Amino acid sequence: MEDQIIKANEIKVKSSGKPYFFLSISILILILGLVIAIYLVQQRTYIKSKAYSYSESEIPPVTSGQISLSNSYVFASPIEAIPGGEYIRITVFVLDQEGSGIVNKKVTVGNIPDLLFDSNVRETDAYGKAFFDVKASKAGTYIIEVAVEGRPLEQKVKISFR
Repeated sequence: MEDQIIKANEIKVKSSGKPYFFLSISILILILGLVIAIYLVQQRTYIKSKAYSYSESEIPPVTSGQISLSNSYVFASPIEAIPGGEYIRITVFVLDQEGSGIVNKKVTVGNIPDLLFDSNVRETDAYGKAFFDVKASKAGTYIIEVAVEGRPLEQKVKISFR
């Protein structure tokens, strides 16, 4: 039995470091890949658009069209506000028969008691747009009538101050 004990002591365990080496290299590559993936995901993506927007100065004004009162329109935003402080914007688009804006047309809003307009007369821009800011001195519902070159638009807009 003593011989067996001696032989057991003499037996050396031969272990190769190769599996541990490959395992540690694999773990390092995996960690490096994860770090690169996280970095790339967090980076901003830039998309270059091919769309082009013209500035107002580049748009040729439409001056030859005849005003179409039935095609022109007016709207308000918001349609309700608090009297004495908040403004409502009245926007008017003066258009021709094809729906193109007409530049340099005089747009007027009626003189309504208890309403204060920033201006009662404006000229349309290159898009045929004119706008007015209005506030009220007291609560109420008002119907705004707009005229273009002295001719009233068919459409009216209703606003409220409460």
